[in-house]
Amino acid sequence: MVPELRSTSPTKNSQQKSGTNWNKSLVRRVLKNKALKGKALVPYLWHAYTPNEGILMIEALNRRPWWKKAPEGKVYNFWWGPNGERFSFSGMTPGLRQLVNRIPQHGEFCTKTQLALNLQSYAKRSGGVDVSSIVPTTIVLSSGGTSGLAQLKSYQATLSKAIQGSEDTNQHLHGDFWIVKPGSRNRGMGIEVMQGQKAVEDFIRSKATSSQWVVQKYLEDPMLIHGCKFDIRQLILLTHDLEVYMYSESYVRTC
Repeated sequence: MVPELRSTSPTKNSQQKSGTNWNKSLVRRVLKNKALKGKALVPYLWHAYTPNEGILMIEALNRRPWWKKAPEGKVYNFWWGPNGERFSFSGMTPGLRQLVNRIPQHGEFCTKTQLALNLQSYAKRSGGVDVSSIVPTTIVLSSGGTSGLAQLKSYQATLSKAIQGSEDTNQHLHGDFWIVKPGSRNRGMGIEVMQGQKAVEDFIRSKATSSQWVVQKYLEDPMLIHGCKFDIRQLILLTHDLEVYMYSESYVRTC
């Protein structure tokens, strides 16, 4: 949010500096900017919560003198909240330039339960696409309810036939193993692997009523890197007008 810097590209030498040195260099360039000479910096105001990445965001903002923390309850130019922190778009100030790390209705794809349900809905509306060709067989279960149990039992019967001699090895149907995930937690918390439909049902029934869980067929023979499971973390920026910017580098996490 400093227009004078947008067209300025860092030199090769400056790109090689550490993150701290680069930020100091950025601050010096702003303070020496001729367009700002003799003028007081009117700060942008931020509001951020501290869990997880919020701490890093606050450290970055504190290194920039044109950003100041917004007084409690006052308007802000930038809002940053962790996963699960509620944000009301109706509370934004008309005419004020404001940035938030939220997208309206983002819960439709940022929780495991809603992502699973929307993938199934998308498959149906796309001419009968087989959702199991996109992701492993996925069932959403609620503790205290019966929704999803029929689907689980139906799949269990199909799975049993496959294990008992069928040549169909779709989705690596080598064993009766399931991975059970809480609907809205992250960082692997609360995830369990168990064997058999009964074990899954007993586990779900032991949880708080109405809590939602995603049950997926466990892949016993996944792709590995040097014998290790992995995932790929790709960072993107999605703008308010639905333009997507993909960061040129990604990284692979192994376990």
